[in-house]
Amino acid sequence: MSQSKNTCSICLSECMKPRTLECSHKFCEECVTDYEKQFKDEECFPCPMCRMDINVKGEATETTESESRLTSVKEYCHAHDDVVENYCLDCKQLVCHRCCLTTHKPHKMATLEERYPECMEEFQSAKEDLEKQLPRFNLYSQQVKVKIREIRKSGDEACQDVDDRIQDLTRALVQVGEDLKSEIWQNCLGEETKMNDRLSQSTNGTQTILANLKYADDVKDKPLSEIEHFKSVLLGNKGSNERRNFIVADFNRTKLVKGTYKDDLTSLVGRIRVIKAKPNANYPQDKYEAVKFP
Repeated sequence: MSQSKNTCSICLSECMKPRTLECSHKFCEECVTDYEKQFKDEECFPCPMCRMDINVKGEATETTESESRLTSVKEYCHAHDDVVENYCLDCKQLVCHRCCLTTHKPHKMATLEERYPECMEEFQSAKEDLEKQLPRFNLYSQQVKVKIREIRKSGDEACQDVDDRIQDLTRALVQVGEDLKSEIWQNCLGEETKMNDRLSQSTNGTQTILANLKYADDVKDKPLSEIEHFKSVLLGNKGSNERRNFIVADFNRTKLVKGTYKDDLTSLVGRIRVIKAKPNANYPQDKYEAVKFP
């Protein structure tokens, strides 16, 4: 089981007046002092945990405020499930004491207390850079909103152009229709005039026959010579009428031949053409991406 970072590995209890050795391991001040006395005749002594040689003359340091803040939140090594105690400068990751003795042994190390202020400084710098980007995003958003309004405006204008074009074509088509109807009635009036002439001739013939029949009713009181003359007139009219064609001739009908408009009508109204926007020289992809924190 992993020990707490505030546990002294000598007495296995909570560190009393914690002291940190050069290897960053912490022990009770009394425990590490008693342990160091065992090597009073030597220049160095091994760390009770990592066995790193510690200069006997080197004084252990007291736990600082930053150390206390770091130990309030425990982080564990993903490889060994031990509490992380150092920061590998080569791999830029947190490591435990077992990592320091194995895979990261030849690497440069820094204690968490040493790394903390540097990390906070880098974090603050990154935060300031991010804050500087915020106005650019706000300005970009405002520009996009303007473009959206322009898109809608251009769409409304194009639709209005379509409506105006339809109205123009409607007026033109109405005029074409009036011209066609005028031509139709001119043709019909011509044919009607011909029929009226035929009707007039038929009416005159009918009136002549009626007059002759009326005269024939009174012929018995006329002289024989007059009767002979009138008879010859009647016979002549009879022959003339028998030769007459009483079949009513048909007239020249006027009809509208409908034109094709499937393609022509669209070409009359117009076609849609999309004008491609010029690429932005400053931002070829025209895209912003913000960093998201977990």
